[in-house]
Amino acid sequence: MKNFELNNNNLTLLQEKAKLYTYLSGKLDKAYFKVSTGKFVFALQSGDGEIVTTFDIDYDGETQYYSVEYSKWMTALQKFAGADSIKVSLSDSLLRLKVDGISDVINLGVITYDECSNVARMVDEFIPQRKTDIQNFNYKLTLTEEVLRDFDLMNNLFSTQNRTNSIGVSETDIMYSDRGVVVKANLNETLPEELFGGLSPDDTHIYLHSFTLKLFEFLKPFNDEVYFDDEYDVLYWGDDRSELVIYSEAKSVNLPTQEQFDSIKPANPDTYFDINLDTLRESLNFFIGFYEGSAWKPIKFLLEAGKDTSLRYSHPTADINKALPGVVSNFDAEFTLNSETLGKILQKIKEGNPDKELVVRFNFDENSVPEDQRASGVYCTVGTTYEFIMAKLLED
Repeated sequence: MKNFELNNNNLTLLQEKAKLYTYLSGKLDKAYFKVSTGKFVFALQSGDGEIVTTFDIDYDGETQYYSVEYSKWMTALQKFAGADSIKVSLSDSLLRLKVDGISDVINLGVITYDECSNVARMVDEFIPQRKTDIQNFNYKLTLTEEVLRDFDLMNNLFSTQNRTNSIGVSETDIMYSDRGVVVKANLNETLPEELFGGLSPDDTHIYLHSFTLKLFEFLKPFNDEVYFDDEYDVLYWGDDRSELVIYSEAKSVNLPTQEQFDSIKPANPDTYFDINLDTLRESLNFFIGFYEGSAWKPIKFLLEAGKDTSLRYSHPTADINKALPGVVSNFDAEFTLNSETLGKILQKIKEGNPDKELVVRFNFDENSVPEDQRASGVYCTVGTTYEFIMAKLLED
């Protein structure tokens, strides 16, 4: 029987990273542990990678590797939440957890492994070997507030209705693209040229999977630097207690070139109207609850020269009109956009810039432009930071 104790500092560190572990457990689904003189190691591992966290403990004895079901392990810790320490006893088949002064006991079944096993080698050797390979490329991304803010915007646009699962990152912008919308966030602080050393001469962006974008949120509180391999498919991250190597899922993304991006914008940049972002959001929210369940939530913009601009949703079950306060059009035009996508973009831009007065500009083709010469989308900007092109829906 091997006996050791997880003290308050150990338990606090485990709790601080509980959300990170839980998120990673969706891919790294095997939990392994190692007890050795002075050290307690917790690892989540699978063919997709590994995270290893090491704690100092008061133990002097034989080294033992074992596995236990991750969800039961975390539940056991939660049951003893608030305890100053948890006493742990390990046998060949059982892990016992108990708190002094309390009669409650949790016993969990374990599988043990010897030091020559594949499990032992993965826990001890996998990350040190991969870490050196990855860091040698020096493709380092610092997770600044600006970068994470824009990642959060892009990550909010993924859906099961299209194949896109990744975004593009260049020195100057972060971009999302699918068949309904292209969103570009222009960076105020350019990213280091060294990060993009693995790109071919024809590429301008590296691609990051949606799982990785979400992962960054959990990594930044502990260390804001991540490293990539030369294909940008393997990521390394570490802090003073934990190290992570994880492989990306297959990426599906098709970003337009700058030339293609410009070609789907309306030809005349002077055909536009401006509206306060908060006002537009409130106006779009007016229609919530009236849409029928479908993939699209269309909203029609109706513009008539010299008159107030309005929004309309028309359906056999509801016909709703809403004026846009203070927006008087200089042009005759109409177009229909996906209200849900537009609302998501505006919400995240507002969340990322809560104290700023933001104005949205809509650039469109007026009715006098021949149908076959009109752009396929409406071009929108918010300041100089955000620009997006939304495909016009053919039916509302």
